[in-house]
Amino acid sequence: MKLGQTPFRASKANKRIAGINSGGKSRTARVWDLKTYSFVATNIAIPMTPLRRLAFVVNADKTGACDLADDLVALAAASGVETRLTREFPLPSTHLQGMDACCVIGGDGTLLGVAPAAAEAGVPLIGAKS
Repeated sequence: MKLGQTPFRASKANKRIAGINSGGKSRTARVWDLKTYSFVATNIAIPMTPLRRLAFVVNADKTGACDLADDLVALAAASGVETRLTREFPLPSTHLQGMDACCVIGGDGTLLGVAPAAAEAGVPLIGAKS
């Protein structure tokens, strides 16, 4: 093991995923092997479901955020994705219900402000800093 590297906790196979590179139907993962104390590459299948419902949260006080949101909503709609947009904070209680993901446009504070509601709803976040 190199200086500064810390082994991950062991899983049943003594391996843990450290990073994933996209490629075709399967992904190449960097896995930390606790027996050899090194990273090894392995192919794993990661099912990815397409986004069909995408929520947007926009900080209207950020320069360019509204224009970016309008462009992204139009692009999503053109791709057949159902969208829901709000510029309100705190979020309306039902804004994230039934959504596949939420795109937060603003800054770090906007993303951190939405994170608790997203965690509660089980909705992954996509951050875009404007």
